[in-house]
Amino acid sequence: MSDGRGPAEVPNLDQMMARLDQMQREAEQTLAKFEELHADMEEVEAVSEDGLISVRLDADGQVVHIGIDERAMRHRQTLGRAVLAVVAEANAAYGVQMSEMAQALNGGAFDVKGMFDRYMPEHVRDRADRTLGRD
Repeated sequence: MSDGRGPAEVPNLDQMMARLDQMQREAEQTLAKFEELHADMEEVEAVSEDGLISVRLDADGQVVHIGIDERAMRHRQTLGRAVLAVVAEANAAYGVQMSEMAQALNGGAFDVKGMFDRYMPEHVRDRADRTLGRD
């Protein structure tokens, strides 16, 4: 069956193998770059505005520490929400770091960081930047 464009060119085995080798090299380079960038990622620590609650995430985005100053216990009714807010802030900062890493990995093929920034509320982005020391 023809689509009107004439016979399709079929690559020979050598061309196919060369393309597969090139794809493997590119994948290995991307993986090496990912491992390098991931090794450079730092822990993220977010602290509540009053300084009474802190949350630290490791380079994989996992919560590794939650610190609650004893003075925060005076506000038991709102303590849970306050802790969740600081966890959310730490996660937002981690997301910013990950979007920057993805941007570096894709070589400018598409704007990951721009997409991330577009959908992150400005006040959350501002807090994430402060958490990352970029104010």
